[in-house]
Amino acid sequence: VPVQDRVAAPLPRTPRHAIVIVVDGLRRDAAESMTSVGRIAAQGHCRVADQGTYTVSRPEYALLSTGLEVDRSGARNNDLAAPLAAESVWEVAREHGLRVGGSSHLSWFRELFLRGFDRYHVADSLDDDVFAVPALADVDVFHPVYVDEVAHEHGAASESYRAAVARVDRELGRLLDERVDFSQDVVIFTADHGHRDAGGHGGAQPE
Repeated sequence: VPVQDRVAAPLPRTPRHAIVIVVDGLRRDAAESMTSVGRIAAQGHCRVADQGTYTVSRPEYALLSTGLEVDRSGARNNDLAAPLAAESVWEVAREHGLRVGGSSHLSWFRELFLRGFDRYHVADSLDDDVFAVPALADVDVFHPVYVDEVAHEHGAASESYRAAVARVDRELGRLLDERVDFSQDVVIFTADHGHRDAGGHGGAQPE
């Protein structure tokens, strides 16, 4: 049967900035409550991410950075700080002449990918705003951790968890207001895993 296979999609152009946001421990229903996430989703696509059943943070950072499932990347737990042999998107970007920055409450992304970042800021305290960097690089990963910390201590059904989600919403909102132009920039927003109501990453539970 004759068909028209021509795809009338515009050729992609290099964005001014590519911004990757990984909110540690943010579950789906909490993400959907955030004003800033609604702003991002309105500019593109929203998909449910199934991270698999082994929802340990460092292996999930490896998954997000390399595309390799957690049983294939070499990252096995949160205690092994050895760098991965697997190639990451951060390293590929640098090899192609782009500047890559990171800002987090943890050094784990940098530990996994020693050649992946031109600069990587580790916040002194969970009170610090990791989005408040002096300038954006060509590619940036922002990784706030306090949502996860609060969930472990109080559970994801707690008022403390809702307050932490509201905080990341405010901080991300300022980044979008002051630094992002959706006509020129690409923003990717995700999490490494969710949390159970009582706290804990869980596995295949919907939350």
